[in-house]
Amino acid sequence: MTVHNMRNKPVLIIEVSVSQTKDDITEKIRERMSLCPSLVGAIIVNFEEHPRYRKPEQDPVVPNDTLSEDEWDDLTADTFGSGPIVVRGNRWCGAITCCFDVWLRGGDTEPSVTQKQVIPGSSEGTAELDATLSELWRRVVRSVGGPQAQPVAFDANWDKFRRDIEQSLRNTALARYDNWIRSTKNRRRNEVSESPDSSKVKRSRV
Repeated sequence: MTVHNMRNKPVLIIEVSVSQTKDDITEKIRERMSLCPSLVGAIIVNFEEHPRYRKPEQDPVVPNDTLSEDEWDDLTADTFGSGPIVVRGNRWCGAITCCFDVWLRGGDTEPSVTQKQVIPGSSEGTAELDATLSELWRRVVRSVGGPQAQPVAFDANWDKFRRDIEQSLRNTALARYDNWIRSTKNRRRNEVSESPDSSKVKRSRV
């Protein structure tokens, strides 16, 4: 995502990294910052899953064992906020970490980068990250609205952010479970359709 000013020049890049590696995203941001002098900064939100998900090798015991969202929430109620999520002996999501990298252009020097892990949270708090995001917000508002623009105060609600990500984590795990059930049903249906039909009556020899 890129935020542009009134002259359609980019002023802020926001990248959410899930499937791409952080190194690839960082290199892309560094290149764009060097080529676009109008950019005042960038934000990288990097999610990593440890270990990465792999579909169970075995089939479900009950092929039609689908679960509603409420049933899934009950089964995962005791899961630690950032995972992993294990249901019925299989891991549907690994432990999640989320880090913010906030880039601020520093004149002719290299951009300064503030890095902070926000999931799982730590006792250190987010004061430095909040201050950097506030400064970036101020610069973006003035780049878009002019030097006289007065931005509203920046206030990041990290507790809500973590709750939203935790719910998204549960939804992702349920989607993986549903896909496992559905793919098993489809495979078994195909195996049955491709097998010889023993119900056909063989012709008698004349």
